[in-house]
Amino acid sequence: MNSKTPVSQPGFFFTVHSMTNSDRHLLLAACTAVGAVFFLFAMNVLAKLVADTYTPMEAAFWRNAMSTLILLPFVWRVYGARLPPMSKPKTMVLRSVMGSLTLMLSMTAYFNLPMADANAIILSAPLILTSLAGFLLRENVTRGRIVCTLLGLIGVMVVAHPSGQLSMLGTAVAIAAAISVAFMRVLLRQLGKTEDPLSMTFYFLLIGTIFTATLMPVFGKLPTLETIPVLLAIGCCGALGQYLNAISYKMADASFVGAFVYTQIIWAVPFDYFLWGVHPALHTFIGGGIIIFSNLAIIVLEQRRRARDPSAKA
Repeated sequence: MNSKTPVSQPGFFFTVHSMTNSDRHLLLAACTAVGAVFFLFAMNVLAKLVADTYTPMEAAFWRNAMSTLILLPFVWRVYGARLPPMSKPKTMVLRSVMGSLTLMLSMTAYFNLPMADANAIILSAPLILTSLAGFLLRENVTRGRIVCTLLGLIGVMVVAHPSGQLSMLGTAVAIAAAISVAFMRVLLRQLGKTEDPLSMTFYFLLIGTIFTATLMPVFGKLPTLETIPVLLAIGCCGALGQYLNAISYKMADASFVGAFVYTQIIWAVPFDYFLWGVHPALHTFIGGGIIIFSNLAIIVLEQRRRARDPSAKA
């Protein structure tokens, strides 16, 4: 064997010289998944800043509308005057409508529950997703993925430190949001097999804008000048987050990518500290460490599996 040929080694960390193209593909899927979580979480943080001004439905509309406007120049540059291709229109519409409903459900849960409790429930989505991926997508959901997903959920529970004082409405809405998130990601993985990431993101936001616009004459209002910069920032984060999400789900299995949503808890610490003056407690660092370990472990387990079987898919 040529000594210069990269060989994937089942060590704990990737190294530049040992990484094959398959390893780089896997690592890129993980990086785009983490980036998507960051930008979507930043979008939710910005939405919270204007929560006193806009309802969850209005926030969903302005997120969709602003993100669509921001994406238009990129869509024009790639596709020109023609519409981006779409081979599965029914699935695309279903995912877009579910995306807007999921956003409204999540915000309603945050309004009716303590943030820690809402996060702990909604972030159970990867567990649901791991189960659905085996049945609906016929993915090879390994024991390692299941264990790492459960470990990540334990980390979330440690960080969230739920209060135990939950309203029935808030709990029901949060559970509905978690289930909706899982189904939406299954649809994203199905679309990712045939659709272009930019096309998926554009139609997701455009159809979501049209859907929520039908509710605006009844429940919505025009934005104030003071909140327009925040709405634009929400649009930027939403567009970037959805685009990175589409790339990650196109490159790897839903059960693999879904586990990285737990990194949302890690991003919550600096945002809480700098924006709301919330100092992280010891359990935050312990839980964060568990989350980081579970995400590194799932990458390493996949690397080892693919080293044993080069034909295995992420």
